[in-house]
Amino acid sequence: FPSHDSATLSFQVNFDGKVQDVRLLNSVGFGLDAQLIQAVQRLTFVPARQENIPFRSEVILELPIKARYLYEIQKAAGQK
Repeated sequence: FPSHDSATLSFQVNFDGKVQDVRLLNSVGFGLDAQLIQAVQRLTFVPARQENIPFRSEVILELPIKARYLYEIQKAAGQK
């Protein structure tokens, strides 16, 4: 059973609001990790600004996942 009930990702939001350098800091398993990374890479953000000048910023995003529920489904299906 996974020890985490959330996935934590770190990434940079570039000057144009595009996401780059996505890293998984906390895995939940069940094949969700790669899907979460792909989903975050498709997002666009409003870039951080200082004195109205956009700059690159680091973001840490924590997403709650009902891992226990996924584990029970997987267990019931006879998978490991």
